[in-house]
Amino acid sequence: MLRLFTFALFLGLVGCSPLHQPTTEELYDAKQTQLEYPTNYQQAVKDYWRPRLVDPTAPLFEFYGEPRKGYARGGILSKRDIRFGWVVSYSINSKNRMGGYVGSKLRRALIKDNVVVTDWPDTTYSAMPGNEQNIEYLD
Repeated sequence: MLRLFTFALFLGLVGCSPLHQPTTEELYDAKQTQLEYPTNYQQAVKDYWRPRLVDPTAPLFEFYGEPRKGYARGGILSKRDIRFGWVVSYSINSKNRMGGYVGSKLRRALIKDNVVVTDWPDTTYSAMPGNEQNIEYLD
């Protein structure tokens, strides 16, 4: 019983540990690196969603501003996984299986070499213009 409690406590502490922050050197290197600006970022986001939607012909996208240099951190099991690229904020509204639109969802995507590397929901609503305090940008 004590072993089970110790194991549960260990998992709880590991699960609550903060995600890895990039070091000063990593941030400096990322700012100095000339990343290719994603000229077709809107099409890259649409191509990313096409195989993931019930009706890929009907999604409505709205993009908020131009892409900016930024980064995304990995999850709990991959804390050291930091990917640098261009962050774009957008919303998507797609159809469900009944044919009705489900409502707009705010999201952010990390784009590198004109391909979406990762995508995540923007639960802080920081994608909206004027509310960008939680976005991890490099510039």
